[in-house]
Amino acid sequence: MIKGKLKFIKLDIVCLMAIFFLQFPIYQIIYDHFYYMGYFRYNGINSGRMLFAMGTAYLFVILNRSVRNEFLNITYTISLTLFFFGELCLYVCDYKVDMTMIIILSCFLLFIKVIDHVRLDIGYVRTSRDMIKILLIITVIIFIPYLQYYRYINLQNLLFIDVYETRSIFNNLKMPAVLSYLYGPLARVIIPILIVEYYKRGKKVIVAMLSLMLAYLFLCGALKSIFIGLLAIFFFYSGDYRQKKNRYICMILLLEIAGLLSANFIGNFFIINILRRVYFIAARFNNYYVEYFRGNWTYYLHSGFAFFSDNNWMNGLDISHYAGKYIMGTGTNANTGIFVEGYYSFGLAGAVIYLIVPILILLFLKELNYRPEFYGIVFLYLYYFNTSILSTMLLTHGLFIFLIVAFVYLRRKTSGNTG
Repeated sequence: MIKGKLKFIKLDIVCLMAIFFLQFPIYQIIYDHFYYMGYFRYNGINSGRMLFAMGTAYLFVILNRSVRNEFLNITYTISLTLFFFGELCLYVCDYKVDMTMIIILSCFLLFIKVIDHVRLDIGYVRTSRDMIKILLIITVIIFIPYLQYYRYINLQNLLFIDVYETRSIFNNLKMPAVLSYLYGPLARVIIPILIVEYYKRGKKVIVAMLSLMLAYLFLCGALKSIFIGLLAIFFFYSGDYRQKKNRYICMILLLEIAGLLSANFIGNFFIINILRRVYFIAARFNNYYVEYFRGNWTYYLHSGFAFFSDNNWMNGLDISHYAGKYIMGTGTNANTGIFVEGYYSFGLAGAVIYLIVPILILLFLKELNYRPEFYGIVFLYLYYFNTSILSTMLLTHGLFIFLIVAFVYLRRKTSGNTG
């Protein structure tokens, strides 16, 4: 009888709910050791909020199993663990947090379910067999001008030491505009694609050269997302989408367990600090923006895509620097992503409508029958959804170039197992 009941308990449901519940002791450690960074927790847990969070998490975990397209299924899973669970945990632990971001992210997950049933016919573009070789030559040519910044390189950044000092140095450098705009597509799209392609072909020397080039570009500014992108390329390379999803769930669960054990038994908070950045920094910032901009909308005038951009009310600062100076009070370049950008532009209704943009991007990639070995690039842009506004993603982070390259090159010409 017991064995019969256990057959109905799906392992992925158990693991995802375990990931959710483990975030609460993780947040407790973060509160105890990083409270000076603005983390709050009230004595005792409101049972109503906790029951709501548990029920909501379970409902969306169950919904995950009904997303049949494998590309959308892994994307839903990553969004659930990377964005949604952190917002639910913050809602329970910090009573100043309201449900705004939970509503927005709930709509995002539901929209993923909707486009699971949408079908589009996107034509093919024929490409030359020599395209990858031509792309390699162009990449090397574009990369050469960045070598002039070798004197500002700090190898300790590879261990995440002095990264903010290096970032400050490169922010003050007057890098030519063309190099600034080429940096994102080169580091986040072109070199990762070449690494995967030549790795498939067994060209280890070229893969090593490209990896060193990407590591060098990481050192030119110490942008952690570049380093994360390099890791994501190899992590998501092998297996089909289902295998990638299972590997991702296991990795997150093991990271949480290892973080709790290392913090509680040997007093090492390295993994906890990583989880803090992944789960709670963007979530905490999002709720700061919700509180600060409520009823004081920007009407999208903060964006470079606005017909006439007006940042006089921001004292001449872009939205991320304005948030760092006047909302965070730190003067840093604060994260502000697509999910909350719609809210501080037009309010809650505007935020839900604004979700059409990332959803259309996912629909486009899904209908391309996107090649699974390149999913690491998609993972990086999913991360950017919660940390960068749309104009920055498309122009500076290379999303526009990525979508063009995906259309031309990163698609399977035969229908795979998409569920």
